[in-house]
Amino acid sequence: MTSAALAFVMGMAQAALSAADTGRVAPDVVVTAPADGDLDTRFSWAERTARERRFDAWWIGWTVTGDPTGASWYYIDRHVPVGIGGGMIMGSIRLTGSMGNLNFRGVTLGTLTPPQDLHDTAILLRFTTVDGRTVIERVHAGSHAFPIFFNGGALLWLGRAEDGPSVQRLRMAFNDAVGDAVRRDLVSSVGAHRTAAAAAPALRAWLENDNLTASIRREAADWLAHHPHADATAALTRIARADTSATVRSTAMRGLARVAAPDVAVAELARLARDDDNARARRDAVNALGTIRDQRAFRALVDVIEQPVDSSRSSTRRDAMNSLLRQAASTGAPQPQEIIDLLVRIARNDGDGSVRSAAVDALANLRDPRVTPILVDLARNHADPRVMQRATTGLGRAQPPEDAVRRLRDIAFDHPRNEVQTAAVRALVVVGTEDARRVLADIAERHPRPELRRSALQAVLDRRFRSMD
Repeated sequence: MTSAALAFVMGMAQAALSAADTGRVAPDVVVTAPADGDLDTRFSWAERTARERRFDAWWIGWTVTGDPTGASWYYIDRHVPVGIGGGMIMGSIRLTGSMGNLNFRGVTLGTLTPPQDLHDTAILLRFTTVDGRTVIERVHAGSHAFPIFFNGGALLWLGRAEDGPSVQRLRMAFNDAVGDAVRRDLVSSVGAHRTAAAAAPALRAWLENDNLTASIRREAADWLAHHPHADATAALTRIARADTSATVRSTAMRGLARVAAPDVAVAELARLARDDDNARARRDAVNALGTIRDQRAFRALVDVIEQPVDSSRSSTRRDAMNSLLRQAASTGAPQPQEIIDLLVRIARNDGDGSVRSAAVDALANLRDPRVTPILVDLARNHADPRVMQRATTGLGRAQPPEDAVRRLRDIAFDHPRNEVQTAAVRALVVVGTEDARRVLADIAERHPRPELRRSALQAVLDRRFRSMD
């Protein structure tokens, strides 16, 4: 999310919170359904009760089994902001492992209805009457551990339901709902069910419905990724291969990487990364491959990077390099020597200049002592002046800094190319240590090129003024 988009969301959340502060936290009245009857029977009772008692606004709610291990928690309600640390967010939240530093406004459902396991998920639909017609105006699905902001209205509580009837009821509500926001929350509520055999077919039907908006179909694709089921794999594969919406394709690729068996996901995503005619689709495929922690995904990314030179595939190969580095970095261990060797081969020998430069940048960004002598060699001996400059600039991020400073001083004074000498001065500024400042001062006093003396002097003065601030 961009900073502008985040600021917009935060502003909307602040406005919603202000509105919530003036509302009624709890429901006005709680009416519990008779214990007998299936979910449809109890739902019909709730509809009849709302009509007979002429409620202006009412909730119909029930509970389904959640994750008893506590590994997954849910909070789906785009009408109420959730505080996270020092900020807020609205919409669909799926937490894995921990509830985190969250702040909710509302009341816990267990104080209004018979207590439930805190891991279980409450499903609530808020209805009102508009021009004589009953409409769904809000959807809430969340773990019982989290408070709910009701903003008044009656609560018609149906008790416990199985996943199958619950999903079917939400599908019926989706067909009657108006507006993408409500429909997206209904899709998310289905996704929050634990039984893949119940949730996946519904999510697949929405994903494959071209008459729905892209935002609804993305929501379905995203939640399918949490349901290992044949329907999920089949639908995500088909949409990833071809769809009218690029963003839906992208979401499907990420979902496929998560939900499919590694051999299936890697084979499909590698084919898309290699053969798809659309550059964005190829990029999305390599990004999805980078999320798969499997040696087969690693090899597939290497194959994309080392494929024969084709200028139309240059951006895909650069994206594959970035995905490969992210994949390896996610383990927390130093980059394997195999990756460093790959990047060195690309930097030295690749036929595409932009890919060579990207490989040099990737090497520098590793900040690995094994890379420093490689950057020095590229800076001094590569045939491409652009690679020489890139490698010299990269030494500004090299480890250990004292070694980088010594190498950069030598390059600044004796490299045969002026532009590489200039890159060395800029890299010394990036290093920013006291040793680097002394070398810059020496260049400012003694370098034979006046323009480089001026650049070094300006760098020394700028650093001095910054230290006085």
